[in-house]
Amino acid sequence: MTVGFSRILVPVDGSDGALRAVRFAAALARATGAELTLLHVHPTISAEVIGM
Repeated sequence: MTVGFSRILVPVDGSDGALRAVRFAAALARATGAELTLLHVHPTISAEVIGM
């Protein structure tokens, strides 16, 4: 059985792990012809931290 990808979504947060994931996903997208989308994510900030 052959598995193909048409779209790949990679969440990124600026970490080294995210950079490695982007590099891997980019290579996979090139190899399969898939569309690559990056989604910037950040941790939730509690109301106490922002003074609410």
